[in-house]
Amino acid sequence: MSNPIEKLIQQTTRAKDVEFDYALQSLWSGYGSIDRYQLTGSQYPSVIVKHVRLPDKKNHPEAGILIYPTSAN
Repeated sequence: MSNPIEKLIQQTTRAKDVEFDYALQSLWSGYGSIDRYQLTGSQYPSVIVKHVRLPDKKNHPEAGILIYPTSAN
């Protein structure tokens, strides 16, 4: 298991083995994904992981500046 995400899942769930199953959803603008992993030797048969990858400022003109509008009161 060389994937750092799989290692973190293994440590968190105390699974003997972690295997990527499939991607459920890609996040907006390529910022990551929501994935399912199958576990062996854990109390949980599988987990869903939201993996967010921060934007690369070199390749994204608005990287680091995310503005979420709120309603005015």
